[in-house]
Amino acid sequence: MRIKSSFINQKVLQISFLILLCILPLTVTQAQTKQAQDEPFDSPTNLITCEDWINYIGETVGQWGKNKNASLIVIARLGDGESSRRINLKRIKTLKEYILVPRWKVKAVFAEGDRVKGYAIIELYIEGKLRYSLPLGLKQDVPLRVCNP
Repeated sequence: MRIKSSFINQKVLQISFLILLCILPLTVTQAQTKQAQDEPFDSPTNLITCEDWINYIGETVGQWGKNKNASLIVIARLGDGESSRRINLKRIKTLKEYILVPRWKVKAVFAEGDRVKGYAIIELYIEGKLRYSLPLGLKQDVPLRVCNP
């Protein structure tokens, strides 16, 4: 009786171990995927072209479209050498005109943020998480309307 009980315990242990080996990689993969989703995306550190701006904005709106109950927040921040809020208000106006087109049906909040060191910055958030931080040159508007060759 002891031999049979020991044999059954050994088989149960082997099966449990095999199940653990099958489940563990799935759990690790899910944890890595969640971590990757929580991390901010790589943002450029240098000035970008108007085509890049269009791609970043389009990708952000596309991600927002996956969960239309999420909030899309756009923050404009003045950079070094910029003293007038007018340029920030112009940037916000340009972004509103581009993002709030009827075909996208985006619900977004636009605001001014604190001044930053270096380049002026446009920050794009989805569900309160920073998606991109995009640099702008001194007194430069967001180059979304005309891409010069």
